[in-house]
Amino acid sequence: MLTNGRGHRPVCSYLFLTLAAFAPGGAIILAQVKAGSEEVVPGLPAALSGFSDKGEFRLYVNEDPILTTTYEWRKDGSIEEEVTLSMAGQKVESSLKIIADGEGRMTRITATTPQGPQTFERDGTTLRFTFKDKTLTLTMRPETVLF
Repeated sequence: MLTNGRGHRPVCSYLFLTLAAFAPGGAIILAQVKAGSEEVVPGLPAALSGFSDKGEFRLYVNEDPILTTTYEWRKDGSIEEEVTLSMAGQKVESSLKIIADGEGRMTRITATTPQGPQTFERDGTTLRFTFKDKTLTLTMRPETVLF
């Protein structure tokens, strides 16, 4: 279990956000709530600000790059990522953009996937996930970390 460094308080508790999991069919976004869990104590997500990084990862098969992921994590807490899967003359692309507020806390996540756009929007401690014609509303726990 992950903690936030202040004892045994869970960072993610029962809310898990897995963003941009890349599968052969394209990027997908999952949101899960543990069934039968106790009442959620609402709280703001962890701040993503104060840190910056930039990089590129490649996956090779027989010395040929088939998957490339580039990302940029800015000091203000915003993050952008692009993923390209190229194989047998075909290409699949997806992207992810996290927008942060003045405190570096996520306010909006947009993902462009082969299946269509996906959006997470945070209003206070409420998180709305929208994909096609479906919307799921979740209550965030304090110091939730996206992974």
